[in-house]
Amino acid sequence: MLKSFISWAFLFCSSFSLLAIETSCTFDTEPKTYLKIEPTQPKQHLIVHSYTLKNISSEIISDLFLSVNMDREEQKQIGMQQLEKEENFWRWWQKYQLKIAENEAYSSSLGCSINLPFRKVPASKRDLQEFYFNNHWHLIDQKHQLGYLALDNHTLVGYEEVADDPFLVLRTKASDLESKFDFSRSSMNFAHLDIFPKEFDGFEPNDVKPGMQWTNKSSTLYPQETLTFYDNGLVEQTVILAERALPSSILYLTSAYPIAQLINHTPEEIILENQKKIITSQSRYDFEVPVWTVEIRVNAPTGTLTLVGQNCEKHLWTLGSNVVNIGAKKDVGATLLTVHYDLELKKSPDVCIVNPSAHFDHTSPYFELSSLSNLTEKIWWQISTDINFDYLIPNFQRIEDFKNRVTIDKLTDTFFNSQTNYYFRVKTLQDSCWSEWSTPFKFTVDKPKPIAHPVFKKIGEKEYEISWEPSEFSDTQYHIFASNALDFTPSLYTQKQFNWIDQEQQLFDEANNWIISTPHCSIKIGSDYAFYRIIAEREGQYSTPSPLIRVYDYELAIPRTVLQISRDSLQEEARRIEFPPPYVHLLVPFHPPISKSANAPSLYPNYYVQPSHIEPNIWLQLQPFFLPENHPIKPKLDRLFSKRVTQNKESLQKAGFIQPTPMRFSKTIVTKNKNIPGFIFKFFGDDQLEINDWERCYARVAGAISIQEALNRHHINHLFVVPTKWIYPLPEAPYPLKQNNLQRKNFIVIENEIDIFSGKENNKMWKSPIINCHTLSWIYILLQELGLNDSPYNFNMPIAKDNRIAFVDTEHHHKWPVPLKKLWQFLSPPMRDFWNQLCEEKNL
Repeated sequence: MLKSFISWAFLFCSSFSLLAIETSCTFDTEPKTYLKIEPTQPKQHLIVHSYTLKNISSEIISDLFLSVNMDREEQKQIGMQQLEKEENFWRWWQKYQLKIAENEAYSSSLGCSINLPFRKVPASKRDLQEFYFNNHWHLIDQKHQLGYLALDNHTLVGYEEVADDPFLVLRTKASDLESKFDFSRSSMNFAHLDIFPKEFDGFEPNDVKPGMQWTNKSSTLYPQETLTFYDNGLVEQTVILAERALPSSILYLTSAYPIAQLINHTPEEIILENQKKIITSQSRYDFEVPVWTVEIRVNAPTGTLTLVGQNCEKHLWTLGSNVVNIGAKKDVGATLLTVHYDLELKKSPDVCIVNPSAHFDHTSPYFELSSLSNLTEKIWWQISTDINFDYLIPNFQRIEDFKNRVTIDKLTDTFFNSQTNYYFRVKTLQDSCWSEWSTPFKFTVDKPKPIAHPVFKKIGEKEYEISWEPSEFSDTQYHIFASNALDFTPSLYTQKQFNWIDQEQQLFDEANNWIISTPHCSIKIGSDYAFYRIIAEREGQYSTPSPLIRVYDYELAIPRTVLQISRDSLQEEARRIEFPPPYVHLLVPFHPPISKSANAPSLYPNYYVQPSHIEPNIWLQLQPFFLPENHPIKPKLDRLFSKRVTQNKESLQKAGFIQPTPMRFSKTIVTKNKNIPGFIFKFFGDDQLEINDWERCYARVAGAISIQEALNRHHINHLFVVPTKWIYPLPEAPYPLKQNNLQRKNFIVIENEIDIFSGKENNKMWKSPIINCHTLSWIYILLQELGLNDSPYNFNMPIAKDNRIAFVDTEHHHKWPVPLKKLWQFLSPPMRDFWNQLCEEKNL
């Protein structure tokens, strides 16, 4: 039975005092009822300040979750369907108001958690998680409600991407709505991330299915207990201990809303069992991470507690009839719902968007505003790719003093893509009251395309080249920026490089890292700088910066720095540290510590250190061929192998290696890693016995170097290609399990992947005109000259997609005689005759 009434009372509102309206209804047995909120005059707007559920029966009401004008189960199904189709995880996260509670992703709009796989992110002085969706990790900063976009301005990235390219964090606004972009805040935000973790769980989740299930959350109300929802997004539940607990008993309190705070109103102290905390009378406890259940020990069950829930969504109250459901699965006792609200006339914004054009052709977007009132105090503007503004990035909104033109700074401009629809809207503040949002203004941007895939290569002794695809417009200029700071920001955006940030001061250098501007699509560089970026410019408009480009070479050591917060620091104190020297034998000068300067000492050992179980002569022999310290995949490998990945096939698969099964004859595991594209890995597992891995690794790398030297000497790189190969020494710890059937392996070979034909396609290419008398003559010379004993097979010399012949198996070299006649079977009939003739001329 529905009992409804309206009474008037003077109530205090957090922002201003108004004549507030109170309306209420009761649930007698059914969990669903209807509540009318009627306007008193046309064009009124409903503002709900708070609403309270009170159990006025003598029964316990369980499985309680309040929803207004929403079918919870229907919305869950819609949410899952949208998630399965969604490419932008951050947009979906924002739409369903997902938060973090006990490492679960929780939708405050649906009162459900979703079983997305997650892992803890290495960070100092901050609790961060990332979530696995659509075969990718997504880093979510719950406290600051931040996600970080890749340079495509669409994909939400994970910890490893931002650790390897700090600009993704540095360009993201970390300050509040009323502040301009603050580089010190974004720099501090990045410094929290530990880019040199001692241990990192890089394993992939098992059995991740696209159709994930929601788990409903619910609350319980004992007689006379209340549940109050506030317009600031918090919810408070009163707990009457006399109704719930016995003397000296343990009490379990659960909530549909993540519990962020507990207030003890009792005359006695209580004990939080899981947190091992004593909460004295009339005091409160803030949970470091919101929890679903609180375990309490009470001695005298008298008085009340208050559970303060976090991230409760404001429900969708409307003028007219509202469907209210408390979600209980069985008959409920009498429950009183009381709503406090106000009715205001809808207020249109006091400005009009009067832009002459909706297309910004090679100019940063700007928005002309015409004021309709002299009393406008502030404006709040937003930009989104979504006309409903369900999806926002931090840089695309701000509250500021009224102005006639809203402009976009160069750094925020990096988030725009060409030929994408964007929407701008604004609301105004007048007499401490915000207006409605304006009608969205649709616009597009035209800007230079970013340099997406720059290519770095060695062209001489400590001489290198960076090249990129040219723009379709010949008048495009390319600006080159370089630094030895991993976290450098191109000086087009700021010339501040922070060396020290704490609560009291900021120390920085003025760093102009612009190197050169050029109309050409390549530059030659030396070894002065470790990191480069390229920004295209046309008609005064700049592209989004290129990915970070790393300079690397065998035994090349360039001192590098980065801003970090020490794991052992007692305060949030970020300082610039030097990367340690990558190779001990190079004796790179190491700066002594200088207080609060860019030359502060390194905190983390991140270079190759000789393990105690490897003989010095073996280490010295392999050391010149170690993967360069500044190689793009080196940080990924350091994180990946902080666990004992090579222990067996199962551990390799969990680490992302694809079909890590030993080859039939060589017993070598030849595989790719789905998280490190563009590279081939060759190694042996700890469960493969009686294998001397260092000799096999050395042979492969030495063979590749010998072949490349011959190709250079004979000037035939246009006919043949050999992958560059490096040795990566596995860290001493962690150790493999102490089992009789395991033999520790210490090295792996890494080579850049060549795009080759395989199988039947390769067989066909070997009978094509690519294999002619000229190429066969050079094949003969190379096989004989280098003793490439295992190469006269087309699967070890496959044809690359650029029509060059690739030497992919380089382990067996300088071994004679070479079985040249083995190649005969793969040739076309005319080339078989030529090959036989060639071999006979040499008496083979």
